[in-house]
Amino acid sequence: MTFWSILRQRCWGLVLVVAGVCVITFIISHLIPGDPARLLAGDRASDAIVDNIRQQLGLDQPLYVQFYRYVSDLFQGDLGTSIRTGRPVLEELRIFFPATLELAFCALLLALLIGIPLGILSAVWRNRWLDHLVRIMAITGISTPAFWLGLGRHCAVLWSSANSSRRRKA
Repeated sequence: MTFWSILRQRCWGLVLVVAGVCVITFIISHLIPGDPARLLAGDRASDAIVDNIRQQLGLDQPLYVQFYRYVSDLFQGDLGTSIRTGRPVLEELRIFFPATLELAFCALLLALLIGIPLGILSAVWRNRWLDHLVRIMAITGISTPAFWLGLGRHCAVLWSSANSSRRRKA
């Protein structure tokens, strides 16, 4: 295979993945229970107000029209308005992106500071107890879902703070 045929295959694969993600996110957003117009209007709003909001959001249109608007807005960079805050989603992302980038950088730095020395030690003492321990830790860390690791960290912090407060009282 030539470089150009591989590149063409990858580009078509990218197009299919983007189309699939668009379809799946659109379907999931419509499968969420509840009416977005009713949520925005509140429980005590009249049906006329809810219908007006539904019309403003385009929820009264057929699904294929809603999907076309969804995809065309995405490609124009319009991610919509947050139902929770009322601000544009892109603005919300700009606010939280620096903190997310900082968190990702710190996680990468921590992984490098721990992973490279452990990998070197594991390579030096190959097939010994340290190598097996590092391998078990790596497999456990990779296969454990992130929310379990976060929950375990949270419980460890609570446990250590409870123990430190008991030590102060004694």
